[in-house]
Amino acid sequence: MPARFRRAGKQLPTEWGADELNRMFASARTMEGDVAGIPARLWWPALLAVILDTGAAPPDVLAAGKADYDRTRGTLTLGLLVYRLHPLTIEALDLIVRHDHDRLLPWPWDNGRSPFYILLRRMKHLLFRVDLPYNRTNMFERLRVTARRNSDVMAELDLSAEVRFRKGKPRLPRARDRRRWNNNGLKRTEAERSPAGNGVQGADPSPKTAPPALYRLQAARPTDTLAEFLEHRYIPVKLAGASASSLYQHRRTVAKFGWYLGCEPTFAQLTDDHVEGFLAWLKAAGTRRNVTCNGYIVVLLAQWRFAWKKRKVDELPRDVTLLKVPKHLPRAWTLEELSRILQAAAETGGDVCGIPAKLWWPAQILTFYYSGLRLDALMRLQSTDLDSQTGILSVPAELQKQYTEQVFKLPPDVVDAVLALGPLDAREWLFPWPYDDDGHYETLRKHYRRIISRTDLPTGRCDLFHKLRRTSASHLAAATDKKTAQEHLGHSHPSVTDRYLDPRITRRVHASDVMERPQWRVVQDDDAA
Repeated sequence: MPARFRRAGKQLPTEWGADELNRMFASARTMEGDVAGIPARLWWPALLAVILDTGAAPPDVLAAGKADYDRTRGTLTLGLLVYRLHPLTIEALDLIVRHDHDRLLPWPWDNGRSPFYILLRRMKHLLFRVDLPYNRTNMFERLRVTARRNSDVMAELDLSAEVRFRKGKPRLPRARDRRRWNNNGLKRTEAERSPAGNGVQGADPSPKTAPPALYRLQAARPTDTLAEFLEHRYIPVKLAGASASSLYQHRRTVAKFGWYLGCEPTFAQLTDDHVEGFLAWLKAAGTRRNVTCNGYIVVLLAQWRFAWKKRKVDELPRDVTLLKVPKHLPRAWTLEELSRILQAAAETGGDVCGIPAKLWWPAQILTFYYSGLRLDALMRLQSTDLDSQTGILSVPAELQKQYTEQVFKLPPDVVDAVLALGPLDAREWLFPWPYDDDGHYETLRKHYRRIISRTDLPTGRCDLFHKLRRTSASHLAAATDKKTAQEHLGHSHPSVTDRYLDPRITRRVHASDVMERPQWRVVQDDDAA
């Protein structure tokens, strides 16, 4: 009996039954994702089969090298012991042994040593899916007890049994364990442990003497990893005031880079080979569009260059080759299509913050058309930003992606449409919206898509609010020139504006309109004879 059970006065857990083991292996064969490049649906059955066949502890099994497995003899050496494996175990190992790692069952997380918190968390999810108990003693320790008490347990397995899977996730662990598993718990200092919280026993915790939370976090956690550098250096400096989608994109890029590496990414892993390997992994992992894969790399390279400026790395990215992206022509709404959308918006039922939706939507769409603003900037405009007398709409620099203040003049009918929503001094926002507090505006896009769907126009992800921005730029460029459209959109270079201009609208002269036509005629059969 293990010492931890003897000290606690507990009994060993009972062995798993044949039906429970069949359900466990069925769950292991359908695990999603990969482990160090090996599909999880192959890795997990091999691990469970080895533990159930040998009765060894998970740290010993994960420490076994590929040389310890003898396929011809069907043996596995763990330390000083040599185990003869069951044919099912050999078959499970043969499916994963063709990898490039030194370990037989590579596990890239948990720093390769006990306690394997992430391993236990995944095992907990595996048991939860098939309604098996998933507390600590019902995991690997119970498998070892089953192996010791039932030597013929492998013969009782029926890997073709049908199992019903449970949806959802297991109960979250305690907050202390959750912080430890996520590897983001902060060690409390003596100052934080004192009753006053500022290092002086019984002192008055005045907010004037307490340092800001940002600097307290930086002092407690050095920025050694990319995730910490992103949170404590890059975001406060480079992404101050950025939209929620931009923050999400940067955090997701670092997380995916860690999944590719199999560990927490550090500055030492910022190399051209790792970045290009990450790009190939993104494409092989199922990311459909090349532009999406390149977007992750562009974000990672931006963080790399900023880390070089802060002297965290010694070299800049030298030659990272991106995937080829097909260049499609930009598409905007024609005036006839935009009129159909406005008519559908004017027939929308319901209300928005007490304002009839048939008034709210046309006013917002018309403001989009005449200003060409981004969705986040338009929805954050306050009622004081519009001068109802002159029709001047002032957009503060803090709301803009380019951090530049802009001024637009709205036509009188659009100003009247905005004033029809209610007096400006009676509301805080120019277009109040009660949902989407996270800044992603998913609910707003869903309702706008419903409006477009009633016009039989396309409703893809490229046909929503940003298409109104392209529509505004295209019609303005057709009426004036490309330079005016660039200033209207707030772009820093004309090449960026080119990706917004629909040639069906902006191109005034076509080759067929001005070029001379060659003379030719169709040869008849009688003429040929």
